[in-house]
Amino acid sequence: MTVNYADLIHEAFVAPLRSATIIDDEYPTWEDWLGGHAAHGTNGKITDPKGKRRWESSEKIVKRIEQLRERSLIVDIHDGGSESGRIQNYHHSDLVILDYQLDGQNGDGSRSMEIARRLLTENDHFNLIVLHTQQDDDRLITPFVDLLTRLMRHPDAINQKLIDQGEDLIAELELSERLQSAFGPQHYATISAYGWAHFRTGLADGNLAENHPIFAELTEIAAEQELTKQQIAQLTAALCHKLNQKYRDHFAGNSAPGLTWSKGDNLWIKTNRGFIAFTSKKSKTNLIEVLLGALSNWQPTPSRLISGKIRNLLHAQGSQLEDHFLQRDHVGWLFYRSLVEEGKQSTSPAVNSELSRQVERYTDLIRDGITEFGAKILESDAPADGGCDTRNGGMYSFSEAENDDAHDHYNCFVSCKPHTGLHLAPGKILVDGEDYWVVVSPSCDLVPGQKNSGGKTASYMKFTAARLHPKKNIVDVRSSAETGNFIFLKMQDEKVKAFSIYGAAEGSTGERYLTQRAFLADNEGRFHDSDGNLELIARFEVEHSVSKILNFQRVDFVVHDQQLRYEYALNLLSKVGAHASRVGLDYRCPQKPPQE
Repeated sequence: MTVNYADLIHEAFVAPLRSATIIDDEYPTWEDWLGGHAAHGTNGKITDPKGKRRWESSEKIVKRIEQLRERSLIVDIHDGGSESGRIQNYHHSDLVILDYQLDGQNGDGSRSMEIARRLLTENDHFNLIVLHTQQDDDRLITPFVDLLTRLMRHPDAINQKLIDQGEDLIAELELSERLQSAFGPQHYATISAYGWAHFRTGLADGNLAENHPIFAELTEIAAEQELTKQQIAQLTAALCHKLNQKYRDHFAGNSAPGLTWSKGDNLWIKTNRGFIAFTSKKSKTNLIEVLLGALSNWQPTPSRLISGKIRNLLHAQGSQLEDHFLQRDHVGWLFYRSLVEEGKQSTSPAVNSELSRQVERYTDLIRDGITEFGAKILESDAPADGGCDTRNGGMYSFSEAENDDAHDHYNCFVSCKPHTGLHLAPGKILVDGEDYWVVVSPSCDLVPGQKNSGGKTASYMKFTAARLHPKKNIVDVRSSAETGNFIFLKMQDEKVKAFSIYGAAEGSTGERYLTQRAFLADNEGRFHDSDGNLELIARFEVEHSVSKILNFQRVDFVVHDQQLRYEYALNLLSKVGAHASRVGLDYRCPQKPPQE
C-alpha cells in the first residue's frame, strides 16, 4: 500500500485530536438549554422563549457537531460572549471552531479576532483552529488579513515622495483595476514581513518573482509596461501605503514568534503556538477536511512530522511508559532520600540526574514507533521533477547554493543546544571579551556542595577550561568537521562561527598546541544574573613580572547562550586529557638530504 504524505500529516496532527470547542454565538450552550433560554421550535428551529436570542437551525448545528463526533472528539460549545477575552476557557481544547461574526452580522469581527490572536500568541497549548464565517469562500481573504495584520509588527515607513510617484504612475498607466488581483493583502503582508528595505534590495537583482513567487503577476505587468526597477518600487510603495492606512490600527509591536502564512488561495496562518484555517459556513466541506487541506498546503517538513509524532506518542502513552520504568519503589525511595539530603537549592543535581534518566527511558520506549513513522515518511517520498533532490526534501525550500551554510547550521545544531542550568558543567562556553573558553572538567567535579565536608560550604570551585581559537574563515574547516576538533557556535547575528581547541588547524598532533587553564569559580561555580546575562566570577593564577610571586587575577565571564551537548563535551574532555597525559618519546624520522 502506497503511503501518502497527507496521510502522515493526518497521523501527526489530526488523528491525535481528542476534544473540540465551538465558539459561536449562534449555537446554544449547555447553560442556554439547562437555563431554559433555548427550546426546540417548529421547522427544526431553536427558539428563545424570551425572544432575546436567535440561533442557527438545529439541523445545521447537529450536522457540524456530528462531523466532529464521528472523529471521536468530545465537543463543547461557548458563545464567545463575556468569556471572549479569557483564553483559559479554550486552551484545553485540541481543536477550536471559531465563528468570525461573534459580534453580530454587522460587526467588524474584532471579538473573534481577539480570541484568535491570543490563542496564537499567548496560549501554551498548541491549538488547531478553524475559523468559519457566513461569508462566501471568495471573501475569506477578509478575516484572513484581519487576523494576519494583528499578528505582524508595524511595517517599515515608506518615503512619501516614492508613494506620490507611484500613485501618479498608476493613474498614468490606468492600472488600478488590474492591480487589484496582482497586488492584494497577501503581497502587502509579504513586503511588510521582509521589510521595505529588504524588498527593495530584492528588486535590484531583477528576479522578483523568482525570489517571491507571489509577485509573478506584478512582474508580468512590469514587463508588459516596460517598467524600470525604480518604477516597480514606486508602484509597490503606493499600493503598500494604501493598505497600510487601512490596517494601521491592527499592528503589534513585534510579529508573533514563528509567524508564517499561505501565499495562495488555501488560506492559513501559523505561529509557534497554533495553526488556523479558514472556511465558509456555506461550504459543504467537512471541517476536519478543511483543516487537513490547510495543513497539507502548509507542507510541514519531515522533521516537523517526526516532532509531532514524538509529542503525540508521549501524550498518548505517557502514563503507561511511566509505570513501565517506575514499578520498583526502591528506586524512587532512594532518589527522594538524595533529594532530601541535598536540601532546597536554586539548582538540584538530583532532579537533573533523574530528569536525564527518565527522558532517556521515554526515548527508548517510543523509539520503535518513531522509527516506523520515519520509514513511512521515506516510503512516501519520490524523486523531484527536474532536480536531484526528492519531493519531501524540496519542502525545506533551500537551493544547492546554500549547501555549505546548511552544513554549518547542521553541525551547530547536532553539537550544541541552548544554554540550560545555573552552574558550571562540561561544555559550558564562557566568554571574556574576545576570548572564548569551554569547560572541560568532568561533571562529578562541578556539582555545587558535593565536596563539602563538616557542614561547611566551600567558597570556590576549581575547574578547567580550554581556550577556543576562532577560525577566520569557516570555509577552511568545513571539510574537517568530522575530525571532532572544531566547535560550531551560532552568534548573535545568527551566523555560525567555527572554533578549534587547537592553536593550529593543520599538521600533525605534535604541531598543534592546546591552551588549558585552571580557574577558581566564586560561589561554587553558580552563575548570577547581570542585566539579563548570566555571568560567572572566576580567578586564575598569574605570576608577577618582577617579584615572581603568584597572585590571583579576577575574570568576569559571560555565559554563552549555547553549550555543547554532553557527548560533544566528552569528546573535548578526552582530547584535553590525551594532551595533558602525553609523554615524550625518542622516535626519530630520517632527514631528507638538502636539495641542490
